[in-house]
Amino acid sequence: MKVLSFGEILFDVIGDTEHLGGASFNLAAHLSKLNNDVWIMSAVGRDIRGQKIKQAAEKLGVKGDYLQENDNPTGYVQVEIDELGKPTYTIHEDVAWDNIGEIDPKDDFDCFCFGSLVQRNQVSQNSLFQVLDNIKFNQVFFDVNLRQNYYSQAVVEKSLQYASIVKLNDEEVIVLSKLLFQEDLNEADFVKKIIDEFDLQIVIVTRGGEGCAVYSNNEKVEVPGIKIIIKDTVGAGDAFSAGFLHKYFETNDLKLSAEFANELGAYVASRAGAIPEDD
Repeated sequence: MKVLSFGEILFDVIGDTEHLGGASFNLAAHLSKLNNDVWIMSAVGRDIRGQKIKQAAEKLGVKGDYLQENDNPTGYVQVEIDELGKPTYTIHEDVAWDNIGEIDPKDDFDCFCFGSLVQRNQVSQNSLFQVLDNIKFNQVFFDVNLRQNYYSQAVVEKSLQYASIVKLNDEEVIVLSKLLFQEDLNEADFVKKIIDEFDLQIVIVTRGGEGCAVYSNNEKVEVPGIKIIIKDTVGAGDAFSAGFLHKYFETNDLKLSAEFANELGAYVASRAGAIPEDD
């Protein structure tokens, strides 16, 4: 599978330790580790963190043809972990990935991946939709990934219009039910409504330790969670996404894809950082 992942690339600062992260890069790294051909479209600064990211991308096999440099600092996020391993993020603004310039990719891709956070700045948002308007992909994967106040009804609706596969968590279902439809819809009714309204092929709802549900027009699959000792959940959702896409392109089977996604997400949640080194 050939994948282009568009969005944030940064360091998660957890205590005194910096872990490479950013949803788009986490996804790209895990897909690469699963032996897919993956490109990252993002930006880093001309600084030490930027150089570390370039080196790490090369080591992980993530192709950097569309990884830009600019005069803004490389992104970083302060992460506080509570006693249950759940993270709280302080996301610094006006960083390199907020200013991704327009690029015309020359490769053909099976899948394009993006989220809502990268759209907080007009520069990166314009570049995102320039790609989506000019290149055809077999699948477009939208990870809703709501963070702080960096989203709006307009951003979510426009993103859904381009997507074929959407992932969100059970808390985001509640938020988007109000935001998009001004109703308190249950999960099944909400998913049916966005599938119908935005012509989606697949909607994935993750439920933390309780597993996930995957919906299509004619199928619903529920997969229970995997019991683990949580280290931190930073990047576990991105690993889940990578696992799902990898297995779905391989098998076209929703249940097998959800099971594999759960396994990969649980593994990452049991380790420190979004891209743990393999044991």
